[in-house]
Amino acid sequence: MMNIQVLGQGVIINEFMSNNSSSIQDFSGDSPDWIELYNNSDDEVNLLDFGLSDDVNSIRKWLFPNITIQAHQYLLIFASGNDFATATELHTNFKLKQSGETLVLTNKLGFILSLIQPIYIPNDKSFACTTDGNEKMTITETPTPNSSNNNFSGIYSSHLSGFYKDSFNLTLLTSNTNNKIYYTLNGETPSINSQLYTTPITIKNNQQSPLNFSLIPTTPLSGEDQLYDYIWEKPQNAYKCNVLRYASFENNTIKGSIYTRSFFVDKEIENRYTFPVISIVTDSLNIFDHDTGIYIPGKRFDIDRFNWWPEGNYHNRGEAWERDIHISYFENKGLLSFETNAGMRMRGYGSASNPQKSFTTYFRKEYGMSNIEYPVFKNSNAKKHKRLIFRNSGNDFLQTHFKDAMLQQVIKDMDLDLQGFQPSVVFLNGEYWGIHNIREKYDKFYFKYKLGVKEDEVNILSICGGVEEGNNRDYKELTNFVKNNDLSKSENYNLVANKLDINNFIDFQIAEIYFANYDWPCNNFKIWKDNDPTSKWRFLIYDLDLSFGLFTANSMEHATSKSNKWPHCECSNLLFRNLLKSKEFESKFLDRFVYCLENIFDHNRVNTIIDEFELMYSIEIEEHIERWNYPSSKDEWKNEIDEFRTFATNRQCYMSENIISYFRLSSYEFDCISDLLEEKDQLALYPNPTKGKFAIINNSTIDIEDGKLILINSLGQIIYSREKIKMKTKERSHFQLSNLHSGIYICLFTSKNLSKTIKVFVTNRN
Repeated sequence: MMNIQVLGQGVIINEFMSNNSSSIQDFSGDSPDWIELYNNSDDEVNLLDFGLSDDVNSIRKWLFPNITIQAHQYLLIFASGNDFATATELHTNFKLKQSGETLVLTNKLGFILSLIQPIYIPNDKSFACTTDGNEKMTITETPTPNSSNNNFSGIYSSHLSGFYKDSFNLTLLTSNTNNKIYYTLNGETPSINSQLYTTPITIKNNQQSPLNFSLIPTTPLSGEDQLYDYIWEKPQNAYKCNVLRYASFENNTIKGSIYTRSFFVDKEIENRYTFPVISIVTDSLNIFDHDTGIYIPGKRFDIDRFNWWPEGNYHNRGEAWERDIHISYFENKGLLSFETNAGMRMRGYGSASNPQKSFTTYFRKEYGMSNIEYPVFKNSNAKKHKRLIFRNSGNDFLQTHFKDAMLQQVIKDMDLDLQGFQPSVVFLNGEYWGIHNIREKYDKFYFKYKLGVKEDEVNILSICGGVEEGNNRDYKELTNFVKNNDLSKSENYNLVANKLDINNFIDFQIAEIYFANYDWPCNNFKIWKDNDPTSKWRFLIYDLDLSFGLFTANSMEHATSKSNKWPHCECSNLLFRNLLKSKEFESKFLDRFVYCLENIFDHNRVNTIIDEFELMYSIEIEEHIERWNYPSSKDEWKNEIDEFRTFATNRQCYMSENIISYFRLSSYEFDCISDLLEEKDQLALYPNPTKGKFAIINNSTIDIEDGKLILINSLGQIIYSREKIKMKTKERSHFQLSNLHSGIYICLFTSKNLSKTIKVFVTNRN
C-alpha cells in the first residue's frame, strides 16, 4: 500500500486534510477540506487541464483552470465540492472523506503524477510529505497549508495497515531527533516501559507464535447445569495477524497521537477470507481486566453469580462501560476501507453469556471520525454510520450464526424497516475472533442517515412505550384510547388507523407469527415515528434468533395470549388483540396473510434463501468452529440448516391450519397442500407432525370410492377407523382426533386401487 509520487513530473500532492475545522478558512469563512500541491522542479508549471480526483475510475474528475505554480512553491486547493475558481481560490467539485479515499493528480495528458491510497486522518491533522517533495508521507500533528512541510511533526511509517504476501522491515521516523519512539506488538498502549524503537521492525507471518488472548475464558468454567450448553472451550486454532502501536515521547512524556497499524502477512492472505476483515486493537485491560474488562465474567460474576444466565462484566452497560478501541476495516483482497479510533460497548443479555459476544462500536469526534462515511451495507440507503453492531448471532450462536440476517432477507419485500447486514471476520489484538454479523442499530442516527429524519425529530419506543429517543406522549394517548374504546366500531378503528401505520403493523404481525418467534411479543419490540403531524407509528423487526424452530407452533394463539408471564405482558399485544375486533382490520390481515403465504413465504423461495446463506457462510464457518467450538462441527451446522428447511417446507400448511382454526373459518383462500406434494405421493397425510387434525390427500389420477383408514398406536391397538371414504383426484378427507396423546402412530389406508402405510407423528406441543 505505497503511495505513488512521480517525482520527475515536477508537481505532486504534498499535503492534504480531510477533516478541517480549524486549520484554515476560505474567503467565505468556511473550513473545507484542502489539498496542497508542490512544484519540486526548477521551472514554473502551467496547470491548465491538469486533473485532480478522488476516484480512480474517473481520474480527471476536476480540471485546473489556466493557473501557474512557480518553481519550489505551493498551491492550495479547497476540496469543498463547490466547483469554482477565482483569482485567489480554487474549489474542486468533490469533497474528501475522512475515512479515506484514493486521491489522484494527473497532467493534461492523463498521466498520473501522484496517487495517494485511502487513509483515515484524525480531525485537524493532515497527511503530508515528510519534507517537501519527498515520497515518504505521514500523518502530521501540525498541518502546514501553503507552507513548507520540513520539520514535520508526527511519525512516518514506511507501511500502512494492510495485507502483505511477504515479510518486510517497517521503518518509523520522527523529525525531532530528541524524541524517542516506543512501540508494542500486542495491542497494549505504548509507554516508556514498552519496546524502544532503534532499528526497523520485522513484520512477518506469525502463525507459529503462541496464542494469548484467545486462551482467556469468556464464560465461567463451572456452575449451573445450563452453563455447560455454551461454556467457553479452548480454541482448536486461531489465525493471527500483526498489530503495532507506537508513539513519540519527549522527556518520558507522550507527544502527539498513538498510532495503530494492523498487518496480515501470508502468501495466501488475499484469498483466505470471503468476508470483510475487521481488526480491533485495544489495551487488554479494557477487555480482560477482572474489575474493568468488559468481555469476561469478572467482578460482577463474583458478586451476582447466576440469574439463570451467568452475570458478568459483559452485562454492564452505559458510558462508564464504554472502552476505547482502534478499528480497521478491510474489504476483500485487503483494501483498507477505513480505520479510526472508536468506542466499544457490549450488548445483549442472554447472548452476552455466550463465549463469543456481541458489541456496538461508537464513532465520535473525540475518538477520531464523528461518523463512518463508507457503504458498509451494500444494499442500504445509508452511506454514513454513527454506530455499528457486531453480532454473535444472538441465541443462534450455537446453531447457524446467520438466522436473524437470513429471516430479515426473507421479508425484505414486505412493508418493514429492516437492519442492514454484512458478515465479517473479526480479529482482536491480532487474534482471530470469529464471524460477526455487522448490523445497523435502530437509533436516531439510523433514521437520520437512512431516511433523512432529523435527530431531534425522531421518537423510538420499546415495550410498553419505554422511551429510547424522543417522547411517548402520542403513543400513550393511542394505547389509552385503545383500552377504553371498542375498535369494532369503524369510527374508533379509523382513529387508530390515523395514528398507526396499519399496513406496516399487519406485516410486522404476520412476520413474527409466521416465524413463530418465541422471544416476542413482550421482548424485541420497538416502534418509531417522527414529529410530523402526519407521521404514523411503525414497527421494527430485529433479533429473530428464537424463531423459525418448531413449525407446528400455534403462533396466532401466542400472538394474542392474555398471559402476563414471559414472553407476554399486559401491554405486549394490546394493539393486536383489540384491532382484531375490527372486521375491516381482520379482513386486511387475512388477505395480506394469504398473499404472504403464497409469495413471501413460498417454501421454494424461502429454501432458496436458506441455500444462499449456507453457501455464503460455508467457507468461513470451519475456521469459526475451530476458534469457538460451536456448533460442534460443520456437519452439525448443516443439520441445523436442514431444520430451517423442514420449517420452511412445512410452515405454510401448518400456518394456514392455524389461521383457519383461530378465526373459525370454513375455508381459506390459500391452498397449502397441493403445491407441496410430489407426483409419487399418490396418497399423502398432512400436516405431519400433527396435533390430531390432519387430512388424507388423493394425489393420484384416479378417484377413490371405497377407501378405508385405520389408525394403530405403538401397542398395535386399533384406536380409530373409518370406511367408505370417497375422494376424487386432488381431493382430501379431513380427520379431527383431538384426543390423541403425543407419540408415533401407523396409518393404514386401503382402497380398491390404492393403499399406503404412513407413519404419523402426533405432538401436543405449542
